[in-house]
Amino acid sequence: MTVKYVNYKGDTYYLYEKRNAAGKSKYYFSKSTDGNLVESIPENYEIYENPNGQVFLKMKFVLTDEEKRIFSVERMCYRSFVDGWLELYVQGEIEKLVKKYCYHLGRESFYDL
Repeated sequence: MTVKYVNYKGDTYYLYEKRNAAGKSKYYFSKSTDGNLVESIPENYEIYENPNGQVFLKMKFVLTDEEKRIFSVERMCYRSFVDGWLELYVQGEIEKLVKKYCYHLGRESFYDL
């Protein structure tokens, strides 16, 4: 079954996969049902809806030290030369990272991270 998401406005979005020339996958949401629809959310991705109702895959926290519970932060990069998760090279306790970085979700400052 294809991945679909209904935003707060009641619009239905479908998840697509597009491969670049190097064969790397890029994921995006569209209201259209034509194209290469995705059957499941890719590993380590999450669906995010911004305050305007736009839907996309978003930032993730990666557990880097299980014993000490230390996490790193990555964000999805939409530039073709990166094309995927961009490591922010910060690590710390999840509570501090969430407080600092989740503020930027859905804001222009997200792209400055």
